[in-house]
Amino acid sequence: MGSRHIRGALVYNTHKIVLSGDYTVANESLIVVNKTVGAATAVTLPASVTADGRREVVVLDGKGDAGTNNITVTAAGSDTINGAATYVMAANYSRVRLIDIGGGAWIAAAGVELTSTQAAFLSSVTAGTGAASKALVLDSGGNVIMPSGGEFGLSRVAVAAAGTNQATAAVLAQQVNAVTGADGTVGVALPAAATTIGPIQVINTVATSPLFVYPVASGNDAINGLSANSALEMGPGEAAWFIPTSATQWYCSTPGNGRNVENVTATNVLTTVESGKTFFLNSATEFVSTLPAVASSAGCRYTFIVKAAPSGASYTIVTNSSENKILGNVVSSQDAGGSGDSEQTGGDTISFVDGQAVVGDRVDVVCDGAFWYATCVCKVVAGITITTAS
Repeated sequence: MGSRHIRGALVYNTHKIVLSGDYTVANESLIVVNKTVGAATAVTLPASVTADGRREVVVLDGKGDAGTNNITVTAAGSDTINGAATYVMAANYSRVRLIDIGGGAWIAAAGVELTSTQAAFLSSVTAGTGAASKALVLDSGGNVIMPSGGEFGLSRVAVAAAGTNQATAAVLAQQVNAVTGADGTVGVALPAAATTIGPIQVINTVATSPLFVYPVASGNDAINGLSANSALEMGPGEAAWFIPTSATQWYCSTPGNGRNVENVTATNVLTTVESGKTFFLNSATEFVSTLPAVASSAGCRYTFIVKAAPSGASYTIVTNSSENKILGNVVSSQDAGGSGDSEQTGGDTISFVDGQAVVGDRVDVVCDGAFWYATCVCKVVAGITITTAS
């Protein structure tokens, strides 16, 4: 193999593959050490004065065993490589670019090639398309499509609910959390929204009790429209994704898997997060259910069903701060004359009347941001009323 001249400078373009023994560079520009039987190798450079300041030599570990069988590059005579007599290559698939700068000196610019394992991960990879046992390379838009049947893995763990407040709840640290032990009092705490990148899934594995999900203790984080540091209540058997949207805000997909119900036995203040829930009224001592403020409840809807007939007092559904914002009608299965109650100007209280309401009587309310609209169905005409207390 020959050489060529460019404007009087001698440029070497030949190569040598070293299969055995040591080698002294002649006129080659690339030396590939790829011995049939692995062994340490000595490569000797030509004299710098011979190279005359216009030459580069690249030495490459082609066998990929320089970590075990070092390649030692030696300068000729009193020449130096980076100020020393030798330069040792001790990394698999490594390479060194040696540049003659004249005056008996060579400069070594080292580089490390991919290992065979790394190269295999990249072989035949197409940007933007995932492949089994290959590296993922994003396309120019930052996207990648997984192959058919492929999936991304998420960290997952079983977590026992604990504590009765934000400070004592079990802290979540994984992406998918199957929470056990919910009993209507214990809960879990999300990590800080400010330091969390991806979504967190919480699964209440208990089919009979709700679970409380708190923001991080003392972080002033909020979940959905709740006030800072307030807990969100997940119903029995529910699952939801919680997504950090700012340094102090979490939003979650509305909990609910077709079992968005609650058995209520005491005073109940509803939140907008509970929109879509059905409340079964079930107590020997009747109680009040308070709707959220109209202005913040557009799109919210709730259902109330008598599970235990009122005895001694009435179940009541009242507006927030006694807003006179309930409009609607009462329909009775025993009323043929249309004498059920009706409210067309704005009431603030719906009552399942003591001694009149029976099991199965029902009220549905929905809000448009200005009023609550109620549809009331009962057996006895006097079973449900819509009134204005103040």
